[in-house]
Amino acid sequence: MIAEEFLVNLDDMSVDSNDYRTYAVKIREQDGLNARELHTINCLAAYAEAKAMAMDLREKGFINLAMILEHACEGLYYQLPLNVGW
Repeated sequence: MIAEEFLVNLDDMSVDSNDYRTYAVKIREQDGLNARELHTINCLAAYAEAKAMAMDLREKGFINLAMILEHACEGLYYQLPLNVGW
């Protein structure tokens, strides 16, 4: 089972992109998960990583590139089970 601490709203988790990177590393450290849970964890981690990159790109003024990553986040979000989404 995915630890409750990782079932958070990734859109509003933080204003610091490094918090998203830390989340992505920590969520992947869980073991004893079934295939569905592993897929969910990979989606959440990829979402967090893409969100962090998009935040950094926006900060540097690369809005178009950030929007591409944000669109990728939407695709990852829709792969999540309903009980995990926010």
